[in-house]
Amino acid sequence: MDYVLLQQLAARHASALDSGADNGNAFAGLFTPNGEFVHPDAKGPHQLAALARGGKEGPMFVSHFAMNHVIEPSPEGAAGTRYVIEIDIDDNGQPARGAGNAPARGNGGQRATPADQWALVGRRGGAPISIGRYEDVYLKTPDGWRFKTRRSFGSMSGPQ
Repeated sequence: MDYVLLQQLAARHASALDSGADNGNAFAGLFTPNGEFVHPDAKGPHQLAALARGGKEGPMFVSHFAMNHVIEPSPEGAAGTRYVIEIDIDDNGQPARGAGNAPARGNGGQRATPADQWALVGRRGGAPISIGRYEDVYLKTPDGWRFKTRRSFGSMSGPQ
């Protein structure tokens, strides 16, 4: 059950960060009282909430996509890693754009519906902002599992 709860904690991270829900407090509540997000740096509930309030946000905004969650026991509780990609796909209500900034074909130039999603394959629809991984330390608190630290590392190649 701890694995399931840790997966849910990690899944709520992206939603709370993207939405800025509850004035950023939904995001801050995923951390211990002295919890820390590293890169960008924010420590404690006030800074964490401010981080979630910064930039684009809202209940329909989606930017963070995380996958490949690995959880392992650690002396502090548990540790985890997760790949993440952040993409700026907010079109602010404008039609989906195709190659050369022309409106994507299908649905009269409006945002593609599920029936014409294939019209968007290979077209530019957003730009990656960052790609990398999170490294986490989780603590089990009286309120459930929380992040003690979440560190963000950008992707880079190693020695050839």
